Amino acid sequence: MNIITGFDSCPLCKLHENQGVKREPDYGGDKVRITCPRCAEFIITRTAERIAQGKELGSKISAWVRNLNERGAEVPQITSETLKNLQTILPNYKPREKQVILLQTIERKTEYPGQRVGLNYLDDLDDFPLAWATGKGEFFYYISSLKDRGLLSADMAMGQCDVTITASGWDYLEKLERHIEERTQAFIAMSFSDGLKHIWEGPIYNAITKAGYKPHRVDAEPHSERIDGLFAIWCG
Repeated sequence: MNIITGFDSCPLCKLHENQGVKREPDYGGDKVRITCPRCAEFIITRTAERIAQGKELGSKISAWVRNLNERGAEVPQITSETLKNLQTILPNYKPREKQVILLQTIERKTEYPGQRVGLNYLDDLDDFPLAWATGKGEFFYYISSLKDRGLLSADMAMGQCDVTITASGWDYLEKLERHIEERTQAFIAMSFSDGLKHIWEGPIYNAITKAGYKPHRVDAEPHSERIDGLFAIWCG
């Protein structure tokens, strides 16, 4: 059910209702749930919507919302304070970083090796927020660049681009994942007695994962080495 608010477009990217933007009341009418073909789904307060509709926000907030949706996260809620903070804290990704983000997004959309994934880059229902790009031209450049680097194959026609991750692309993603894991793994040195198991599974594990690291205990892997020797090997 649409509601009358005086607005007829997405407050983030400015796509019009006749281009597929849907609006409905949420949470007692104080907020509006918007589904946009470009930004995807988000909830925004009436105050934040008025602020957003009155200015050009650029592409980063739209990309932030779209990528949260793509990752299956909880539908983002935007207040006037959120809107203000997002304009200052969202990162300015470099071109190489945006290419990696796009390749990882295509990976999430791929159910099996060799699958063709459709991307839209010409008409009004653009997929350029998937790469945190500022528009169609930049998005097209990243697709072409990934193709030139041998990480994607791409067939482009009539605004639709069907892409497939190549064997080199899968190798690149595997090396990238391994590199990230190596940089975010946290080694836990503690007694492995059953009496401390509840501490490991509770506060220690939760604190480390909330900080963005993956906790690792050597006793989780079978071995016959001394712990100090294993530590030296693991850290080496």
